[in-house]
Amino acid sequence: MNTPEQSLDAVRTALDAAGYLTSESPLLAAVSGGADSMALLFMLHELEVPVVVAHYDHQTRSGSSSQDAAFVKTTADRLNLPFHLGTNDVPAIAASARGWVGEVARELRYLFLLEIAEDQGCAALVTGHHADDQAETVLMRVLRGASPRGLAGIPKVGERDGFPILRPLLGLTREDILAYAN
Repeated sequence: MNTPEQSLDAVRTALDAAGYLTSESPLLAAVSGGADSMALLFMLHELEVPVVVAHYDHQTRSGSSSQDAAFVKTTADRLNLPFHLGTNDVPAIAASARGWVGEVARELRYLFLLEIAEDQGCAALVTGHHADDQAETVLMRVLRGASPRGLAGIPKVGERDGFPILRPLLGLTREDILAYAN
């Protein structure tokens, strides 16, 4: 397990390798309110990377998802960071489209995030995906029968509609992230 300092150094190294550690344009941090994205937000803040915070409320869990939105907004305010909230009744939209809630949620969330990133002049989107997510993704693809090419997993630097997406926590486990958070 990494020490909190080693985890912070890993994020610094990942951002530097991708060319975004000293970006003058802010990074858009997609913050769900969970431990992973909250730790990432605090790491970015500690590294003095300019950040805009975005949260998407899927209106799930019988309305309690709005508590996550309030928590992220309070944290952004406390850190003196700009905050943007998007929301939709994802279960209702998924039901009317006869789609899978998770897939509809992901699509709506990315549409929102990319819109905010463009509006705010952000250099890239940053997410809290970590090594355990990577392992889970590869396992799911194996179980679905993906080809060897399809087993690549989550890239550290990817893109969506031509916009860069950074995942600087991919070199860290959830245990590392929780150690930093504590």
